[in-house]
Amino acid sequence: MDHFSYVLDGVSKKYGSLEVLHNISLKIRAGSVIIFIGANGAGKSTCMKIVTGLMKPDKGNFYIENENSKYQSIARHTIGYCPQEICIWPDLTCREQMTMVATLSGMPVKLAHSRATELLQALDLTSKANALASTLSGGMKRRLNLGLAMVHKPELCILDEPLDGVDLPGRKLIREYIMTISSEKKQTIILSTHIIEEALLFNGTIVLFKKGNLVVFDSPDEVHQSVGSDTLEHLFSEQ
Repeated sequence: MDHFSYVLDGVSKKYGSLEVLHNISLKIRAGSVIIFIGANGAGKSTCMKIVTGLMKPDKGNFYIENENSKYQSIARHTIGYCPQEICIWPDLTCREQMTMVATLSGMPVKLAHSRATELLQALDLTSKANALASTLSGGMKRRLNLGLAMVHKPELCILDEPLDGVDLPGRKLIREYIMTISSEKKQTIILSTHIIEEALLFNGTIVLFKKGNLVVFDSPDEVHQSVGSDTLEHLFSEQ
């Protein structure tokens, strides 16, 4: 199945009387980068949890659609999820926990060690490979959190606010890594950010969550053409 898409089809979700997602639909081409933006509480994280299977929608489905238009459920082991909250083991080294997560995903031990080394280098954590996670800076912990989600080479990568609390050099490193694995490894990336300027630096589709609905921009240029570079703040202020 070389050519396929991930499909959100008529998804709705309520918390009590508050409808966070209202009948949203979105087709995501495999190998693409999708950036979710929107104010806090706009539904970005809820949508991501539905995609990962951690949360069930009240209505609608999430599935794979291949070139023959056949629907197919998604194998959860093909998904990598980096939550907004940092989820690491403070008393394990960076290398230990990356290797552990890789082996738990079914990767042979030798390959898991090799993969951990590769990812530590890609995320500029090689110098901290044998340091306890508890000793890392906030930005380094965020990068480790990302690495744990990616270590098993998932086909679909769900990254919730991976740039939160990361300095400018760290953001650039993460952004370049994400674009590389999308273009070279053909991994599909869905990430969220509340930093509009960062969203526009990705070469991807930008999806604005607004009042329970979606506004899709096929490129950063389309965002500027639609709202004007001097009025980007209105993307959030008019929620």
